[in-house]
Amino acid sequence: MIAGDRGLAGGYNANVFRLASTVEDAEVIPIGKRACERWGKPVVSSEKFPATESARLANELCQDFRDGKFGRLGILYTRYRSMMSQEATLLWVLPLEKKEKDAENAEAAPVFEPNEQTVLNAAVPTYVSGLLSACIRESYACEVAARRMAMDSAGKNAQDMIDKLQLQYNRARQNSITQEITEIVAGSGL
Repeated sequence: MIAGDRGLAGGYNANVFRLASTVEDAEVIPIGKRACERWGKPVVSSEKFPATESARLANELCQDFRDGKFGRLGILYTRYRSMMSQEATLLWVLPLEKKEKDAENAEAAPVFEPNEQTVLNAAVPTYVSGLLSACIRESYACEVAARRMAMDSAGKNAQDMIDKLQLQYNRARQNSITQEITEIVAGSGL
């Protein structure tokens, strides 16, 4: 699960945690300070997560998958839609799913050297590592975008509050001045 390192990003982390709570019987490997704190694990920064660590983690997870320690591997991250829209997403990575081709477009099965199992054992950890790195980077970009939108919204709300308070102040001041003028005019007529 990939969450943010810092707060003040609106509902960014809450959306990730909400989606995580829907996945039952899942062992979570948190990445990002907020997720690590929530699951009581040592802090692993999503901002500075190195590619070598992605490769190490991917190799370990692929080996555990081959050993049957778990049945599925998914990456819970935040997907970038636009500057104003980010979506918590669960991407199932393992087991790999075969896409059925149309009968018309069916090609001859490729030949793997030395064999399919050896090629998959070498290629899948690299694929998972690349996918993990991409998801971490995309989640970090979403965190920054969410923080920017939250700060922009907070700035606009603060300006609205200042404008309303300025209007109240000016009305109170005007009422005070009108009251004083009324008292002066009323006092001069006596």
